[in-house]
Amino acid sequence: MNFSTFLAILLAIVTLYSGSTHAQASAAASTSAISPKPAERIDEIAILPGQLGYTPELAKAGIQGTVMLMAVANEKGQLEQVTIKESSGSKELDSVALALIPRLSVNLETPGTGGRALLVPVEFRKDSVSNISKKTCADFNIDLAYWSTLHADAHKTLPVLNLTIGILALSGKNGDAMTIAKKSGFIIKETIARCAQQPEKLFLEVATSTISAGK
Repeated sequence: MNFSTFLAILLAIVTLYSGSTHAQASAAASTSAISPKPAERIDEIAILPGQLGYTPELAKAGIQGTVMLMAVANEKGQLEQVTIKESSGSKELDSVALALIPRLSVNLETPGTGGRALLVPVEFRKDSVSNISKKTCADFNIDLAYWSTLHADAHKTLPVLNLTIGILALSGKNGDAMTIAKKSGFIIKETIARCAQQPEKLFLEVATSTISAGK
């Protein structure tokens, strides 16, 4: 093989390699251009007992909590994948949350971007301002027992306890909000103890009565 032939073959190999590398780079750039953006968190969806599959029976058993879902849609807004990122701790609630995603009134269409990923927090909220006045200590005891199986710090994280402190602080009938906030640890501890001893009592009344005890 003479030198000119060798040089021609070498140039052909270099050209072929360069073309292949360019094609791979273009493909990578194209893939990058259409890949979904980082997940965007939307506002929490709150579901009360009796709504959208959160049955009164589940609520009565103390079952509650938040499911964090990951929903991925293509650029036309069609859902391609829905997964549970963080479980509520209840298979029933997780299943209900998964079934909700196709019913969301959220525009998922993102032309030219390759799609959209959403973090969707779904809270199954057993107690609210509208129903807490009727809640008994017996019902609260059930909630605390359930929550304690999932959370070591149940006395700090059980939703109804935080809701109660907020109600007491904003009511204006039990001292100023700052005082209630400072006494929240005592109020919660005392409410838990009293409800354990008096399950027939109304929960909010018991919580309110602990304020004067802590003075």
